[in-house]
Amino acid sequence: TSEDGTFQIGHLSLTECQLEAHHPDYATARLSVAAGTHDASIVLQDKFILQGHVVESGSRKPLSHFMIGYRLGSFTQLHFGLYGSAKPVESTNGFFQLEAIQDVGDYTVIAWSDGFAPILRTVTIEQATTELELVLEPIAPVNGTVVDEQGAPVNDACIYFIGLPTLRDLEQITAARSDGNGHFSLSSPPQDTSWLAAYKPGYAIGVARNSDNWRVVLPQPAVVEGVVYGEDINLEKATVSIERQQEELPGYWLPIDDAGAFRIPDLLPGTISIKAQVKNPSQYIKHTMQVEAGATKHVEFTFESGTGTIEGIVTKPENPTKLDGLHLERVRDGYSDVMTTSLRNDGHYKFENVWSGELILRLEYLDIGDSKKGMQSASEVSFTLKPGENKYQDFAL
Repeated sequence: TSEDGTFQIGHLSLTECQLEAHHPDYATARLSVAAGTHDASIVLQDKFILQGHVVESGSRKPLSHFMIGYRLGSFTQLHFGLYGSAKPVESTNGFFQLEAIQDVGDYTVIAWSDGFAPILRTVTIEQATTELELVLEPIAPVNGTVVDEQGAPVNDACIYFIGLPTLRDLEQITAARSDGNGHFSLSSPPQDTSWLAAYKPGYAIGVARNSDNWRVVLPQPAVVEGVVYGEDINLEKATVSIERQQEELPGYWLPIDDAGAFRIPDLLPGTISIKAQVKNPSQYIKHTMQVEAGATKHVEFTFESGTGTIEGIVTKPENPTKLDGLHLERVRDGYSDVMTTSLRNDGHYKFENVWSGELILRLEYLDIGDSKKGMQSASEVSFTLKPGENKYQDFAL
């Protein structure tokens, strides 16, 4: 908006649209208008407030020191972003007030205190002020030790019990650190703790499960390094990533350096899936490999451009599921080359600079009614593309 609050959005092809107004000091506002409207008026309201008290179960005694946070959405399990959002509160009567909520919807609130397990509560924000009481259940601490593979204690290791996307997110979910003897104590573990993990640079992540003494062993790590090359491909924003090997372990993501090189240390030995990706065009190469403790594995990725094109129309039902787009794959020497593209509004898609050879074209979608299933393949077709060939392939979803 300009200084007097006016705005103009031009070149609209829709007959009706929904406007959203965002300002850091106000709640988000929405307004449905017809294209061509010249007198639309959006009134910004104060942010929403969520407030209440945190008390002990049974006695309902207010807690004077606790952690509390929130996140948009309904969560039934601990989530790294939700746990990491919590901030300390000191209040003689257990009162809290969260004032920075900008939008209506379902929010999940998390709270815990020393000697009390984390609790999750979902609340619907739809009015200026919402009241909430959080009742915490007492819990015994979880004590344990972090050691290396020779049994020597490891100090200053980060202890966590929530799955995390990458190691960059570790700091916000670290629940404790090991001392000089490798000992640690979690004063607010979750109910029925089933696993704990520990990490310190120079080691791979160690995991302990369903243990009475919670002895976490940090393995000797593996290392992967390599180079990304490109033939007529822009590598300026190329990245390399490794998918999570299991629930307790993070994934890895990092940009390549100016020479196209990368190095990923502190990996757990075993099977990994490593991917190099470029943004323009949207393309990646995936490779599955074994890495060994104490060893450095070298891998090279070469992006290539072809001379073929593939295009077509995807016919969607009247009430379509949400389409992710199309994936074009070529498998060669243990590597999978993949191009991705999205659909235009009319269902048209097109791949350019496509390699020749044996290819698989896959249409993928996310079922809005059951998003927990993740991405699913709606249809796929295999074919051989000749150099410079233009192929047409339609799909009906």
